[in-house]
Amino acid sequence: MKTTISSLFLLCCGIITANAQISEKQLKPFIPKGYTLEDTSGDGLKQTSGDILMELISNEPDDFETLVLLHNEKGKLTKIAENNGLLMGKGMLGVSGGNYPSLSGNILSVDYSVGSGSALSDVSIQFEKSKNGNYVFKRYTSITKNHGVENVKERKKITAEQIGKIDFTTAAENEILKTRPGVYRYEPEISVISGTLTKKQFYGAPNYGETPEKDEKVWVYVLKTDKAISVYGNPDEDPETADQTVKDLDLIQTYSLDKKMDLKKYEGKKIKIEGVFQPAINGHHYTPVILEVKKIL
Repeated sequence: MKTTISSLFLLCCGIITANAQISEKQLKPFIPKGYTLEDTSGDGLKQTSGDILMELISNEPDDFETLVLLHNEKGKLTKIAENNGLLMGKGMLGVSGGNYPSLSGNILSVDYSVGSGSALSDVSIQFEKSKNGNYVFKRYTSITKNHGVENVKERKKITAEQIGKIDFTTAAENEILKTRPGVYRYEPEISVISGTLTKKQFYGAPNYGETPEKDEKVWVYVLKTDKAISVYGNPDEDPETADQTVKDLDLIQTYSLDKKMDLKKYEGKKIKIEGVFQPAINGHHYTPVILEVKKIL
């Protein structure tokens, strides 16, 4: 008897699960005229409650595809968000490019490849569902390969901590990549920063300030920044070996490897520098982050 009841219970559960499958007919009201449904994903497709991501392609050539977010509550669908400027259209992706948007749990990923076999970039933009039900930017990753070999100088990793809150509805790649005031990253990324160049004395060998009467007195160029800045490390690297994020910097040791560049003539002046940030790694680095000058703008 117990076996029969259990079997009936499992059968009923199977029927309920099967009925929870959302059909393309149910999605049709959310597909605008002139668009074709390319793909769907999300827990709401098979569960009685959850979200659904639709990838829509225009029947006419278009620069961007349309992404629509729906919520399924016991078979009743409601539209919660739409984005028309994040996922590149096929005409913009190049001969080797492709689109791979997906929704899994609370993570919405807009992934695509753009370029050709000689230079192909893999981009992943992640959004996470917040407590109020909105999907907000979490992380951007871009890796470029030249003939199959990664070009480290073309790698980018950006987090929400670095650029602030961006909602899925208004998200666009150029908005994510836009430089925010006071936010910088380590080399190879080129940075532009303004401030006043001065000289400052620090203690050097042998004990770097612990024995001032014995320690060498070292004068170095430092940039007093117009505003405090933050330099962010790579969030995906090993925390023990990665370049560390340093915040609220307003004094940065500055140098140049270019023998033709004379920093002395800029001493005491307000200048704008193009260069790369590097972490302090030895006793000759006197501020937490140092700046290699490439150009004085």
